[in-house]
Amino acid sequence: MSTHLVVVLDGVCWGMLLCLTASGMALAYHAGATLNLAHGLIYLTGAYLAAALAESWVGLAAAFSIAAFGGAAAGAALAGLLRPLNGHLQQALATAGIALIGGHLLTVTVGADPLSVPAPPGLDHAVDIGTQPYPAYRLALVAVTAPLIGGLWWLLHRTRAGSLVLASAEDPVALALLGQRPELLRTGILAAATALAAVAGVLGGPLIGPAPGVDHRIMVTSLLIAVTAAGSIARTVPVAIAVGQMQTTALAAWPQAAPYLPYTLLAAVLLAGAVLRRTRPTR
Repeated sequence: MSTHLVVVLDGVCWGMLLCLTASGMALAYHAGATLNLAHGLIYLTGAYLAAALAESWVGLAAAFSIAAFGGAAAGAALAGLLRPLNGHLQQALATAGIALIGGHLLTVTVGADPLSVPAPPGLDHAVDIGTQPYPAYRLALVAVTAPLIGGLWWLLHRTRAGSLVLASAEDPVALALLGQRPELLRTGILAAATALAAVAGVLGGPLIGPAPGVDHRIMVTSLLIAVTAAGSIARTVPVAIAVGQMQTTALAAWPQAAPYLPYTLLAAVLLAGAVLRRTRPTR
C-alpha cells in the first residue's frame, strides 16, 4: 500500500507542476490569442537557472526573481515579435523555430549532459510515508503550487484586471470600444504566461533535472492539458493531475513507453475533438 501511495503522490506532485506550466500556455492561447510553442524553452531556461543558483535559500530567491522578471520580459518581447503575424499557424512556426534555436543555444552554453538540482536546505531530506521514505521537497512543491494556481484563478475571476483578460478572449473589439488597448493587454498576458513557465522551471528543477529534450516534453504535455481543459484554469487542475497520474503510473509499470505517452494522449485528444466536431449537428 505504501508503494502505491508513493506513486499517487508522485502523480499529484508532477500534475501540480504541469498545471502551472499548462495554465501559462492556456492563458497565452485562450486569452492572449497566441500559440507559443517556445513555452517549454522558457521552462527549461528556468530549470537551468535553478541548477546554477539554487544551492541555498538566497540563491533560490534569486532564481525565482530572475525567472519571474526575465520570463515576463521574454514574453513581452515575444508578443512584439509575433504581433505582425496572422493566425496560429504562423505563430506556431515562428515559436517552434525560436524553441529549436534557443534549445540549441542552451545545449552549446551549458552542455548536453543532464544536470541535477539539489533541494533547498531543510527540504533535502525524506519523510516516512507508511514504510516508504518520500522526498520532503515534493510535498513542499504541492504546497507552493496550489496557492499559486488558486491565486491565478482568483485574479482571473475576481478582479477587474482578470475581467479584462477574459473579455479580451471573448470580444477584443468591444474591449477596444471601452477604451482599452487589446495589444497592450495581450502583451501583459503573454508576459504573465511566460513568467509562470520560468517560475515552474525553477520549482521543477529538483524534480526533473534540466537536460536537452525536457523542453519538448513540457511543451507537448502542457499543450495536451491546455487543449483538454479548453482554457479553463479550474479544469486545468484535474486534467493536469490526471495526466500526471497516468505518466507516473506508466513510468512505474512500463518505463519504456512512458516518454511517448504525452504524444499519444495529445493525438487522442485532437482526434476525439475532430470526431466530435464532425458529429455535432449543425444549426
